[in-house]
Amino acid sequence: MNQTRTESRRLFRLPLWLIVTAVYPIAQAQPVSVGVKGGVHIIDWFKVPDAGPNGVGTNESSRAAVGPFVSVRLPARLALQFEGLRRGYGFTRAAGRLGFFSSHEESGSAWDIPALLMWRPDYQENGWQPFVGAGPAIRHVTADYVDITRTPQLFPTDPPAKETRTTGHRGDSQFGVMATAGMEKRIGPVAISVELRYAYWKADTLLSDIVPNRNQLSVLFGVRTR
Repeated sequence: MNQTRTESRRLFRLPLWLIVTAVYPIAQAQPVSVGVKGGVHIIDWFKVPDAGPNGVGTNESSRAAVGPFVSVRLPARLALQFEGLRRGYGFTRAAGRLGFFSSHEESGSAWDIPALLMWRPDYQENGWQPFVGAGPAIRHVTADYVDITRTPQLFPTDPPAKETRTTGHRGDSQFGVMATAGMEKRIGPVAISVELRYAYWKADTLLSDIVPNRNQLSVLFGVRTR
């Protein structure tokens, strides 16, 4: 289990490495701002797998997401923005009858990694400037899991009661597109923002048995250097 957790931490750093690698060549010649963004998902992002007859599934994922972003300013009031937003991911499904029991417990992280082309018009209202953006995105999920099965000894002639635990690690990615719109206000050396973001994900399944909601809606708040 420790080995799988170590692998998970390595994969968690992967989105940040991808952002830095993609932005660095562009940033050499263009003004760059960095920041942090976080918020909540109004529409949850996946459906808990069916636990079958006499079973129960529980969603243990976080609706909150947070992570860094880098914005590279371009001509014509445009900017290229790379983000890495992480949230906790996990679920439990369990079923049992007449002493027989089975469960699958899973926990990990889900990263949303969009590359957005942003546009800020030359307009302000009470210091707030609107912005819109759109672009492709990747969602990368990694998780450690534990499968537990338990068989009872119902009669003296049955085999002894037994519990089996199997651990492992899995990961998967899906592709999508994002569109966002919001307002931004400059306060001293930083700019704060609030936005409403829509995402559409292409895959029908994730991690072979997770059914994602293709349509996702989020409210995000951010702060960045000017």
